[in-house]
Amino acid sequence: MTKSPLNKASDRAERQRRCFSTDELSTLAASKESGDRLFALALMRKQIKQGDDPSDYFDLARSLVGDADNNCRWQALVLISELIDSTPENVWDVVAEHGDSQDADMRTAIACVLLEHLLDFDFETYFAKVRDEIHKGRYRLIDTLETCSFDRGDGLNYRKARSFVKNAKRGLSPSQYSD
Repeated sequence: MTKSPLNKASDRAERQRRCFSTDELSTLAASKESGDRLFALALMRKQIKQGDDPSDYFDLARSLVGDADNNCRWQALVLISELIDSTPENVWDVVAEHGDSQDADMRTAIACVLLEHLLDFDFETYFAKVRDEIHKGRYRLIDTLETCSFDRGDGLNYRKARSFVKNAKRGLSPSQYSD
């Protein structure tokens, strides 16, 4: 049975006995090989589990959010999600930058890994920010918001967001807020 690139990178990171410096991780993250970039992200996650501060890796992970390899993209977002409790505004900046991407996979990743957790963390603040961005014409954020599952998928905040999505779609063609 062949291992996935993500499993290979994770296994490779687990076998490492030393910590990698930020410079070493930056070199790996800049590699043309997606396996090396995944390895860098797996090392960062391992080092966070061992006690490193997730914010030490924020900029490096953020640089991989736009990666062409979806595995790298999603793993970078997972690493960034570690910062929701400590620096939610930094996480919001990533949502704001990529949440209305033309790439449906990017919008799904932003919704499932970052935005829905930000909404659970502080609904009033981050729902207002999403709503403001949509009112500014960033209509693909409607699709991103609609993809989110938060507030147990049925709470008051969830229903409030669903009502907003329904109203925000009025007068728009589907091509304006999705693929």
